[in-house]
Amino acid sequence: MSEGPLHFTLRRLQAMAFSPRFWATILTVAVMLGVVGPFGTFSQMPFLPRIGYWLAVALMTYVIGYVVIGLILGYYLPGQSYRGARILFAGFVAAVPITASVALLNTALFADPHWVNGDLTALFINVALISSGISFLYDLIQGRDAEEKVTASAEPDVTAAAPSPTVDTTPLVARPQLIERLPTTARGRLTYMSMQDHYVDVHTDRGSALILLRLADAMRETTPVAGVQIHRSHWVALDAVQDTQRKDGKLYVKMNDGALLPVSRGFQAAAREAGIFKI
Repeated sequence: MSEGPLHFTLRRLQAMAFSPRFWATILTVAVMLGVVGPFGTFSQMPFLPRIGYWLAVALMTYVIGYVVIGLILGYYLPGQSYRGARILFAGFVAAVPITASVALLNTALFADPHWVNGDLTALFINVALISSGISFLYDLIQGRDAEEKVTASAEPDVTAAAPSPTVDTTPLVARPQLIERLPTTARGRLTYMSMQDHYVDVHTDRGSALILLRLADAMRETTPVAGVQIHRSHWVALDAVQDTQRKDGKLYVKMNDGALLPVSRGFQAAAREAGIFKI
């Protein structure tokens, strides 16, 4: 099962903590800000304390922004719809705790923090621009990890005999847009989809792959395949349903590959209307 947004974010932060490139970037930013001395720090602070101050601000800003943005994009704004707006919104929301943290740091360090805090509105705008950049970076890293996860799930077993090359015979006219998201080896006739945490496990007659997408968004990309949602976590193509079963008072559909998927009560009417159940 795929990891959740919190685990993903903390895993990335842990990896960054041991990354020389990450620390080189943070130190470079701190030195540049220490040399320039924005917000009055050039005239008010000696050189080395100024670099130390901006090192603390850069590190605090990045860590807080990365965690908050990860939780917002993962839990509250998942999916691919309105991607740019989602990223900007997450960046501006993250700017609130970052601005508060910077203001508190200045209050703790300086007897008169007003000279560095200045107008809190202006401070918030500057922080929001920086956190929006962090938000775009988070989305880029998340997308790269998702692609690696999908690629890994689609790799064949190297210990098995290599199969003969196959050709995807699915007519391009009838191919859903969703299929184009899959690795080439898994592109075939769409059979069913199941949610796994924040990923959709897409199954075709040629294999399966995980996609970082909400089920609702994935279903919008299944046209022209006839299908129906049978559960909040499952969608099936009608021509891939092999049989139906009733077990312990619950309804199930058996797919062509042998998978047994439950039909929840809330979706039974839609399943019957689609012709899956006759009773």
